[in-house]
Amino acid sequence: YRPFLQYEGHVGFSDLAFSDDKIYVEGCRLFQEIHRYYPEAYFVLNTRDEDGWIRSRLAHQNGRIIGHVTAATGLSEDEVIDGWRTVFRRHHDEVESHFNDCPRYLRFDIETDDISDFAKLVEPNFTIDTTHWRKANRNRELARAVSAT
Repeated sequence: YRPFLQYEGHVGFSDLAFSDDKIYVEGCRLFQEIHRYYPEAYFVLNTRDEDGWIRSRLAHQNGRIIGHVTAATGLSEDEVIDGWRTVFRRHHDEVESHFNDCPRYLRFDIETDDISDFAKLVEPNFTIDTTHWRKANRNRELARAVSAT
């Protein structure tokens, strides 16, 4: 079963996480299977500082994600956050190992890297006008993080 069989006309996917009160799926963890079915795809590990990633994750679904995940898993908020930290570290290690020497892979730090790195990765197949790219949601995330403390 091809992971994106119903969506093969789409150009890209991002942030493959889903949760509600019944299910919690970290779709990005399926990267090996996705790579097996789509070996010519580009793979980008969007990353940032671990604590910043946790704050951003807590802001998902207007801050409701933690409630959905605790309801779906039966874990406490602290246990969920500890689990996210474990997943963050494991995922990075496994992705880096799997895509070692893969020319269609990019580790992209959303805080520090320039979009031109992404444009160079995909330029054999896509033209990216980097003048249209900017950071988004940063102030909203920071406001949520401050109000949560």
